[in-house]
Amino acid sequence: MWASGYDTVNEWVYRSTDGGATFSPRGRPTMGYALDALVADPVDANRVILASLAPCSAWDGGVVWQSTNQGTSWALLLGPGNCSEVAVSLQFGNGDPSRLYFATQGSGGFWASENAGSTWEVRNQGIHSYPVRYVRSDGAGHVYARGFDLRLVGTDPSAPWTNHPPEYWSEPTGFEVSRGTPGLLYECGTSFPSDVGEPFAAGSEDFGDNWTPPPGSLPPGMDSYPYRYAPAWNDHTVYLLGSGGIYRSDDANQSYQQVSPIHSFGCAAVDPADEDHLFAGQWVNPVVMESVDGGATWSPRADGLPFGNPLRIEVDPTDSDHLVVAIVGAGIYETLNGGASWSLLFAYTGDLNDAAWDPVLGYVYLATAAEGIVTDDPGVADGFPMHRVRAVAYDAASRSLVAGTDNGLYVTGLLEPAEVGEDESTLPSRLSLRVAPVPARESVTIELRRTEGVSARVDIVDVNGRIVRRLYEGAIAADQRLEWDTRDQSTRLVPAGLYWVRATVSEGKQSETGPKQGSTERVLVLR
Repeated sequence: MWASGYDTVNEWVYRSTDGGATFSPRGRPTMGYALDALVADPVDANRVILASLAPCSAWDGGVVWQSTNQGTSWALLLGPGNCSEVAVSLQFGNGDPSRLYFATQGSGGFWASENAGSTWEVRNQGIHSYPVRYVRSDGAGHVYARGFDLRLVGTDPSAPWTNHPPEYWSEPTGFEVSRGTPGLLYECGTSFPSDVGEPFAAGSEDFGDNWTPPPGSLPPGMDSYPYRYAPAWNDHTVYLLGSGGIYRSDDANQSYQQVSPIHSFGCAAVDPADEDHLFAGQWVNPVVMESVDGGATWSPRADGLPFGNPLRIEVDPTDSDHLVVAIVGAGIYETLNGGASWSLLFAYTGDLNDAAWDPVLGYVYLATAAEGIVTDDPGVADGFPMHRVRAVAYDAASRSLVAGTDNGLYVTGLLEPAEVGEDESTLPSRLSLRVAPVPARESVTIELRRTEGVSARVDIVDVNGRIVRRLYEGAIAADQRLEWDTRDQSTRLVPAGLYWVRATVSEGKQSETGPKQGSTERVLVLR
């Protein structure tokens, strides 16, 4: 039996001859580190194959080593291309020591040898062999994905995407899109215009076609390493979290001014209705804080939150007191009072990579390496995607879920709540509604059911989560009906498109800390 790992100081390859009861170190490749996949020859007890990282040109990448003397010495068996392919798995084929397979996360994908590793060929037709680190949606049907050497843009998640590759290889640490201005994107991290990495913080106003400033430079006023963006819901304000503090731009990333020296924040979100109001998370207590003066001063907003690493914060577009935070090792927490108190919305104690939230229906979506997509949405198909999920985004316009993985980009359409077959008899406390006709042109009839003695408000919400019309607020009679004339609050006809009819129990008729009760239905308006 073979294994790899650390002693108190160094990495070694270990061998056990007593079924794993004890192990002894056998050595390691001189130039190898981050020892990964390991497989023993099924016939020759002296031969073992190992994948690791190794220095190679300007990059450190994945290589395959072979030992024919039980790990005492090692020889390079495969260094694909410039050895930038990181190993995922090594296997012998059906117990045949001459057939060896090497799976990677890079563009090479899957390598095979039929002669014990003497020669190799790439077999990657049909394989999604590109890593995706970030996926984002603007909520209006535009979706984006970012990897080390790709920028994918889609105007329909299920249709083909367009790649706008970066000029140089880069390692992004942050990628965000404006929810208020389609096509306004921000990304930051380290780019490699040469062998030496240089920090960058760039913006695009044309869906990723052009970016400024160019790689190797930072916007004026940004004098530290950039970590994360937090865009406002307008076309000009964006915050940048860096090693030197918090920076603010009011000209869409063209220039910055430091507004706070606090450098511990790892994520932030801006109130959709107020560019000076934002929440931020940090891996020190208090884990969530609030600023109402554009980031200059901060107040704790962490009552009820466990200590942990806050990964992502999202604010309800229609209610700035309603937000969620994803905390690694704990799950998703929700507040209905602007952070004065929090309650657990969805528990998950595993390792999180990313999270998304649908504030209209209340579902959450977690990206995990071990379990794929973890969610409470019954409309997600089983098995989507598989594993090693790094990023997730929910697109309300198409009710689609997008996942970025170590092995490509995945998209699925979600079932509507009515299609899932939920048993309403188990939900006596929730409002229930029906809308007709769907689609509609001039008028929509809304029927509220099983709501005697309940006060509620009924809103029309667009795909960005904005309330375009408040139809009703007050006590609900039995079998009450409402009519929506497809006009907004100012009596103008709304544009053709997708809208949500949302009925929510009014304050005082629900738990102060629990999720909002109610019901939501989708309606398509045609013109």
